[in-house]
Amino acid sequence: MGRAQAGAAHVIGLRRLYCNRNGVFLMVDVPAADVKPKKAELILKGWLIEDDILV
Repeated sequence: MGRAQAGAAHVIGLRRLYCNRNGVFLMVDVPAADVKPKKAELILKGWLIEDDILV
């Protein structure tokens, strides 16, 4: 049937953070294990985390 795309293995276990700061949008893909520290880092830099989804 269908084959997985070559890059598909690279996104397994990732979380995507949708961030906003002063009207600027930032999308960050982070390994699931690193979500909490990355969120803390972004918040300290003034980013608002609007959403966090499994990729």
